[in-house]
Amino acid sequence: MRELSELNRDRDGDEEVWVKHYSSKHQILLVGEGDFSFSCSLATCFGSASNIYASSLDSYGNTWFTYIVRVIKVLISLSLPFL
Repeated sequence: MRELSELNRDRDGDEEVWVKHYSSKHQILLVGEGDFSFSCSLATCFGSASNIYASSLDSYGNTWFTYIVRVIKVLISLSLPFL
């Protein structure tokens, strides 16, 4: 996603990162985000998530379980120990 981002500096010297239609200066609300992969990817490109608010339609328990399963799958695919 880095190739889609663009870095600009304003008059105050503050950095602004653009990823397609999203700016690191925007206040971003993501409703029903599911597994938070989109908000995570934006935060990674921006270098911060301080302007991103995300929610999921799943319960806390279901979201947590889904997240843990994905982390374990990534660790297995990278042949990294997780226990």
